[in-house]
Parts: sequence; structure tokens; C-alpha cells
Amino acid sequence: METQLIVHACKKDEIHAGVAWVPENIINTRNVVRIENKTNGKIIYIEALTADNNYISSFKSSQPDKNNYIFLNEYYRNLLGVEKNERYLFKITKKNILYSLHSSLYHPQISIKLSFVLGFISFILGLIGIALGVLS
Repeated sequence: METQLIVHACKKDEIHAGVAWVPENIINTRNVVRIENKTNGKIIYIEALTADNNYISSFKSSQPDKNNYIFLNEYYRNLLGVEKNERYLFKITKKNILYSLHSSLYHPQISIKLSFVLGFISFILGLIGIALGVLS
């Protein structure tokens, strides 16, 4: 789904979270999605949550217009090459199994990235072990 969204900063306590908050008309369940900035072609894989009225009302200053916002932390804004309070054309695609794997590599916390890489290496070594066992 391609849509014009205004980029907003997420809450301070979500600076290290690997989530994007989007309107309910884009996604209504917790999902891993692919977000492409159609302006520059940059892509991220991220868990998307619905920004309901409780989330939006927690912002004391300016509240976004309904159904045309996305809340991202600075890490993901930099990956997408976007600025706060600016409108961009995004293509948001709902999950497939590869998006879940990609989201681990794009996560802002190094422990998540490291866990994924170590798990992947272990999987490959396990496959090699099985192959060597079968061949011997």
C-alpha cells in the first residue's frame, strides 16, 4: 500500500524499540512490515503497531492528523533518510517470513542483531554437521 505519511518522533521511552506506530487503516494487528521511502528508495523492516487514540493522546503538544502519520525513532528515520514533521510517500508491505529475519538485522539494539547473527551461524554449522554426518 502506497500512502503519504507525516513522520513524527516516537516517545522518549521508545528510542531503542524496534517499532513503528502507524494508523489503523494501514495495519490493524502487530506485524513485521517492509517500509520503503518512495522518494529515495531506502527500505527498512520493522515491527508495526497500531497507533490508537491512547498512544496519540499521550503527546501533549501537537497531535497528528488522523490516518496520515507514522511514528519512528531517530535510528529508523536516519535509515529511511527522512526528517521529522515532513510528508513522504511510503510503500508499506505486510510481512512474510523474510521480513521477520530482516527486522532483526535492522533493529536498533545490538543485542538483537548479535543474537540473530549467532543463531544464523549456529544454523549453518548445524547444517554442515548434518551433511558431514550423512556423508561419513
